[in-house]
Amino acid sequence: MQAVGVQKNHWSSYLVSRVHLEHGWAVHHIILEFEDGRRVGCAIRNDAVHEDLTKNSATYARGEITKWHVIDRGDYIVRIHGTNTRSAYACHEINIDFHSGRTLTSKGGNRDWKRLDRSAPFDWVAASPFTLLTNLHFSRGSFHRVDSIETVLHLPVLITDTEYFDRLPIAAQNKLKILLRSQMPHDILETVASYLLGYDLMG
Repeated sequence: MQAVGVQKNHWSSYLVSRVHLEHGWAVHHIILEFEDGRRVGCAIRNDAVHEDLTKNSATYARGEITKWHVIDRGDYIVRIHGTNTRSAYACHEINIDFHSGRTLTSKGGNRDWKRLDRSAPFDWVAASPFTLLTNLHFSRGSFHRVDSIETVLHLPVLITDTEYFDRLPIAAQNKLKILLRSQMPHDILETVASYLLGYDLMG
């Protein structure tokens, strides 16, 4: 499912650049920021009112959120799991697992608010390596769903014809190696490499 407001095939709308998690007695801030500045998730005030996360909102303009976890370019979320809460905030505990093995965790301090019934745990796992999260939804203390797309924008470029690569001039080989080591997004890298070599290098 494609999230509302995501421009099709625009790589900066799909790559998470940083994450903000905040808790008190429960987890009340879960914000993902993408490279284009778009933010998704939730920011719930002490009075249980949801803050507006869009770029033209007062919350965004004030720049009050300063504690961010910076995500390495190319890393992506593969799982979100935790426990719902009996309160009106986001959840009791959340763990965000990345492809690199990194995990970000936030946990509320009020054990009495932790849900203990069958619906207490929540768990979303990416369907495949091509799945990128574009939005996540919490409401009334519970995790509801993740929106995602299927894409290859975040995956590494593969050289499928090594004999062709070996026949290239040394200068062209060196330029291609620099491109492959770069932090350039997948779609742009494909275009640049095809112009450089006049050949489809994508696996």
